Amino acid sequence: LEEVHEKYPQYEVFDNPGITDTVAKGRLEDTDESFEGLIQDVHMLSLTDYVVCTYSSNVCCLVYEMMLFRIGDAGGKIHSLDIQWWFLDRFSMLFEPIVEDLSMNLKYGDELVVDTRFLEAVIKPSYSFNQTSVETQNIRTQEIHVIPLYKLRRIHKLFNYTILDDISINKI
Repeated sequence: LEEVHEKYPQYEVFDNPGITDTVAKGRLEDTDESFEGLIQDVHMLSLTDYVVCTYSSNVCCLVYEMMLFRIGDAGGKIHSLDIQWWFLDRFSMLFEPIVEDLSMNLKYGDELVVDTRFLEAVIKPSYSFNQTSVETQNIRTQEIHVIPLYKLRRIHKLFNYTILDDISINKI
């Protein structure tokens, strides 16, 4: 951390250098101090502009959830180094191709579904951590293909909760 502070003085670096001393003996000897340090780290990470972590980590998932609470959709504020699409509260995600690929019958405007349930997205034998490709199902053709992530753009789903339109604050 000292090197980061020296090389990049123009950045504000949030750190807690003393916390590593409290967990030096591993998970078997957790202390109240190490638990408080974990809470501080998660809180500080959730306040940053951008987080790079791994979704296979419960800490990263907690940071993401706290960012959701603070800013709403935090999908563009976090990057996972292992599994890019695993979110506990979603069963699937939609992507669209940014390039056409006639060998896969893939056209602009196609909607591609990626199954993000844990057992499908992570445990599948054909997958490994450090994913660079995902298995997709094309809604138009129903064909299943493995496509590199760099050829895809995420389609964010928006929901219109019209049932809430008639609710008055006075009725609550």
